[in-house]
Amino acid sequence: MKEIAKYYISDKFIITGRGLIFAGHILEGQISLDNLIKFCVDNRLIVRKIIGIDEIRHSIHDIGVFDKLNIGLLIECTNEEEMQQIRNSGLKDVEVLIFES
Repeated sequence: MKEIAKYYISDKFIITGRGLIFAGHILEGQISLDNLIKFCVDNRLIVRKIIGIDEIRHSIHDIGVFDKLNIGLLIECTNEEEMQQIRNSGLKDVEVLIFES
């Protein structure tokens, strides 16, 4: 797998009828549909497909740096149980890697 981007997860939530969303911003690179996101939950490495990308209207402001556009990533999960496990995990305020599929 070829690394193409870094993404900062600031929050995660479930949208009924859509699925698991990671909210955050792109640190570097570009993210596209069908890219793979790699993250750890409960000391277990997980790689999942990005199946949706949405711009979130608010921006995060780091004083002295620049505004970062909030981006929501819809993540493919294997089942409802996995979705709930990721949502309830400590996965927050962490940098993750994005790879070409």
